[in-house]
Amino acid sequence: MPNDIMESIKFKIVFLVFVLFFLDISLVSGFGFGPRYYKENPLKMAPGETVEVELGRLQNIEERDVVFRISLVKGEEIATLMGSNLDNFIVPAKTTENVINISVSIPENAKGGDSYLVQVKFLDITPSEEGGGMINFEKSTTTSFPVIVDLPEEKLDPMPQDNQILQDKQIPQDPKEITKNIFWLISWFIFVVILIVILIILIAHFIIKKREKSVLIKSIKDANDESNSFE
Repeated sequence: MPNDIMESIKFKIVFLVFVLFFLDISLVSGFGFGPRYYKENPLKMAPGETVEVELGRLQNIEERDVVFRISLVKGEEIATLMGSNLDNFIVPAKTTENVINISVSIPENAKGGDSYLVQVKFLDITPSEEGGGMINFEKSTTTSFPVIVDLPEEKLDPMPQDNQILQDKQIPQDPKEITKNIFWLISWFIFVVILIVILIILIAHFIIKKREKSVLIKSIKDANDESNSFE
């Protein structure tokens, strides 16, 4: 007898679990959500950037409308759900293109590699069918995706460093500086010219003196020769 009672209890438990499982499947089988971003496909943004993107699309293949309360569970510091009537969002029967948008803003001081988790909850608040005798079980599902801070690539300088330094040196100077440089250039030029002239004068003077000395010596020598011939 005890064995029969135990078998009966086991059968009722298995039957109840089966009924609940079937009931749950029948309640949620008509609903679907296709996320655009997920763990393997994160949303990448730069510091200070704000974008409004498609979170995903609600699908309802049931014969009746389904009502959801859509709320942000995680990521409130960067994300905001877009749209109206999110507390009573109606998904018409036999529709698959019910778009849910979300706005995401990354702080200016965010660093490359920082990540945030955004999680959205869909709570089924569809009223029970009139006179159907069905219990309205509250069912919910969540979708989440990471947001990763991705620094933009630095633009490469097309000009080599040496050329850049040369270009910097070729930047026009102040007019006063240019005038000063021209003045010093002219002064050095005049100084060099005067120096060359002085050198030419000294060399000419030396040559003239040398010639005069040679002529004088020759004259003395000729005079001596004449004196010797008279003797």
